[in-house]
Parts: sequence; structure tokens; C-alpha cells
Amino acid sequence: MYLKSLIFLIAFSLLTSCGYQWGNRNEALPGRYREIAVPIFRNKTQEVGSEVYFTNAMIEEIVRSNNSITSQDKAEIVLEGEVSRIEVRGEGLANVSSLSTPQVAVDIELVSSYKVLVDVVIRVRKKSDQKVLFNQHFTGERSFASAQIGKADLNSANPNYNQSALHENLRLISQDLMSKAYNLMTESY
Repeated sequence: MYLKSLIFLIAFSLLTSCGYQWGNRNEALPGRYREIAVPIFRNKTQEVGSEVYFTNAMIEEIVRSNNSITSQDKAEIVLEGEVSRIEVRGEGLANVSSLSTPQVAVDIELVSSYKVLVDVVIRVRKKSDQKVLFNQHFTGERSFASAQIGKADLNSANPNYNQSALHENLRLISQDLMSKAYNLMTESY
């Protein structure tokens, strides 16, 4: 029993001494502040509701790092986010002329996948003098398959599936970009 306790103590000492930490991070915000206001991001795109994914993802990063979110009237610094571009491009066009019959000539192309491109700007301002402590542009992208019809290599433009898949991919992009943004924002403080 003594040997097991000694091994555990040595292993624990080694893990904690080489910078490995259990649980949450403890990172300082720009200007070494510990509290920040995060109003809902501005959405300059036609994709309604996308700003919520990015705002929530940033709030999760801040809370996970033991910093606090506060109201704008109490905060010393404010994080301003802006979703400036969401572009959806059809990719992987499949020709459907092979489905033609003598009675019906079919010569169309269907999109087999989409690529989502997103641009977000993150800015942190000091409230007292409006000094910008952090200002950075982030770009992300993801691809997703269209809804399947009949043949495995042909897809349709099922609007319900495609809209749902688009929003799921926006949520995933927001988590990735806000993690990168937060890490960059806190790395020099």
C-alpha cells in the first residue's frame, strides 16, 4: 500500500511540475483584466442567427479559462465581435445526363457538396478611453455533403437538410475560430 501511494505521489509531482494542469485554464485577458463584457456579435451576413454561435463559443472560451463575463456597464473591457462574411459554395458537380431516357432528355448538374467560408473580426476595447487592446480577423471553412437521392454519387438540394447541415457547420466553425481567437488574444498577457 505504501509503495502504491509513493508511486502516485511521484507521478502526480511529475505531471504538475512539467506544466500539465487538470481542469480549467487560467489565462489573462488583454490588459490583464479578469472581467469582460461580451455583447452579441454583429451579423453583417444574410445568415440569420449565425452571430449566436460565435458569441456563445467565445463566452465558453472565456468562462473555461476562469475569467468572468459581466455586463457592459460594469466591465472595464468589452469584446466586440462581427460576423462579416458567410459564403456557401456548391462543389463537386455531378452530371445527371446518364439518367436520360429517350422520352426525357436530362442534362443537368447537381451539387454533391458545399463549402462554407466564414470571416469574423474580434476586437477588445478598454471602456474608459476606447483604446483597442486586441483586433484580429479570423477565417474558417468547412465542407459538407448534400442530401442524398437515388444514387450515391448524386445529391439533391434538399433545403431542410442543407439548412440544418449549414447551421451545424457554422456551429463547428464558430467553436474552432473562437478557440483560436481566444488563444491568440490571451497568449501575450
